[in-house]
Amino acid sequence: MKLKNLKIIFWGLCIAFCACESNKLENTKATDTRLAETKKVLKIENYTYEENSEIIEIISGINNKKTIYIKTYDDNHNLLKNYCKTDGYFIEYEYNRNNQVVYSKDNGGDGHEYFYEYDSNGDMTYFHSTIGGEPYLNYHAEYENHKLVHRYSQAVLGEHHEWWTYTDDFRKCTYKNSLKDGITYYEYDSHGNKIYEKSYLGENFYAYDDNGNLISKKTIYEDGKTHTTIYEYDTMGNKISEKDGLFDTYYEYEFYDNGKIKTIVSYRKS
Repeated sequence: MKLKNLKIIFWGLCIAFCACESNKLENTKATDTRLAETKKVLKIENYTYEENSEIIEIISGINNKKTIYIKTYDDNHNLLKNYCKTDGYFIEYEYNRNNQVVYSKDNGGDGHEYFYEYDSNGDMTYFHSTIGGEPYLNYHAEYENHKLVHRYSQAVLGEHHEWWTYTDDFRKCTYKNSLKDGITYYEYDSHGNKIYEKSYLGENFYAYDDNGNLISKKTIYEDGKTHTTIYEYDTMGNKISEKDGLFDTYYEYEFYDNGKIKTIVSYRKS
């Protein structure tokens, strides 16, 4: 009788144990399902590298569309060509011995060409472009201590001028143009990072970490409404989140053994 009771107790414990483990498994599956449901992938970027080229495969998390870019570089790592294998669009670049771009062209529309000229200080003083060989945009630029202070262009509608006026320490700047659409004020920190901007649209406040990464941007609009975006980074300076309370975006990275990026996944939590 005692043996029979022991058998009953033993099998009862086994049944209870199995039921418990089954519940744990179901709970785990449910948790995994909930976790999967809370991550809405926006984009997946896959990177592969060859000697002087970089191949980027971008997969949309919305419609699963795949786009492939092939970037080719010279020995100084200047970008020579950015080619979209998916649609055939490309843009090519040429450089001077100071590694400054002096010419570029693309095959969009009738074909665009861009020409750049620099002074002895390395500042770009003249730019012009063509479409199908016909003149399109152009402007001349003037500098003070490598800071742009005047830019003017000639177009179909006539001359257009822009002016930047700095304080002696170059920490504050006032911008205005010949369109008279208002004045914009800028302020910079000791590292040259923009920390304040005010225009007819409102005010922007910027904050940075010790590595110079932008960690917050707060906008106060003319009607008094505000909008704040917070940025977070990993120890290598890669952005891991961008949060504004409406469309928070997160980023996950995978790296090759040499430290180069292999995959970036951007997603939202729902």
